[in-house]
Amino acid sequence: MAIIQTLTTSFKVELAQGLHNFTAGTGDVFKLALYTANADLGASTTAYTTAGESSGTNYSPGYRDWETDRKSTRLNSSHRL
Repeated sequence: MAIIQTLTTSFKVELAQGLHNFTAGTGDVFKLALYTANADLGASTTAYTTAGESSGTNYSPGYRDWETDRKSTRLNSSHRL
């Protein structure tokens, strides 16, 4: 199965319940990882997995802490993901 583009169901429920703190510096830590199109990820995915994770130059496998790893450039509406 390929990646289904969605937020995980559990994350959407937690957002609706107001369980996440998005305050910079003092809020929750959010982790990011890059995956190939062949990764088996979807709405029911709840944990990081190495299966199907991208690899290559300038990318080290393993999820990343967004606050720690981001540089001065921030995503805005002109960036494509």
